[in-house]
Amino acid sequence: MHPRTSSANSESRIRNILICQPAIQANVSVVFEKTPSYMLFPTIPAAIDAAGPWKPKMLAILRNPVDRAWSHYHMDNMRKGNNTAPFAVLVNNEILQFQRNGLLEVKLSFQEFDHSGGINNPFRFRQNVTLQDYARLIHEYKGDRYRTNSLLYRGLYGPLLYPWVETFSSEDRLMILQFETFMEAENDNDRTIVHEVLGFSGLDKKSLEENHKRRQAMNQTRLRRYIVRRKLVRANTGHYGRPMPPRMRQYLTFLYEPFNELLADLLGEDW
Repeated sequence: MHPRTSSANSESRIRNILICQPAIQANVSVVFEKTPSYMLFPTIPAAIDAAGPWKPKMLAILRNPVDRAWSHYHMDNMRKGNNTAPFAVLVNNEILQFQRNGLLEVKLSFQEFDHSGGINNPFRFRQNVTLQDYARLIHEYKGDRYRTNSLLYRGLYGPLLYPWVETFSSEDRLMILQFETFMEAENDNDRTIVHEVLGFSGLDKKSLEENHKRRQAMNQTRLRRYIVRRKLVRANTGHYGRPMPPRMRQYLTFLYEPFNELLADLLGEDW
């Protein structure tokens, strides 16, 4: 952690961090907290903008949505003691919910797609639908609890991020990174992306590097941090005993393809 930062509780609610942040800032330069579920609700960007006169900044790190869904499922299994339904059942149920909300039409369930052995797209997507239209449709999704617990909904990055980009990108208050690129750089000890994040946050890299040196000199901290980091990488990148079945990966790749294209249109990059 940078020596001039302080962390609020993870997954704290927006009203709490907005109320307490000015008091915390008296002692440190930057206060941060992490609540990924914020991006699921279209009213939160405006709430942050209205309640945060100090103009807080947002950092979003996006993982391949197929891998994210698989990881989410196994993390739920670990928390609930393997009491969740089979992954394919949850996928089919949620995709049917997408269909009821008008996001797409399901031509083949996963079981039908898997047994067919074909490679044709199992979905029919709406034609001439803008990113704004998709953003409206997914934000009408069934219920907050269902939305936050879903496996697939969180990976619809383009429509989900649309209100955030509209609210914050013109003021350079939103930074979006790819998880895979970030982890590859970290594992290669490449600090380029970390330094970009520091610059975006208004923090200097010199203080971070000096803090690293102090930690390396105390109680073999470098070794302990390496071990912890490897554990975190294993916990969050899909080492769950078996990989996602290839046909399921293909099925979900078809699902996310048009939404990834919308994300590329939104960000002007190849996502």
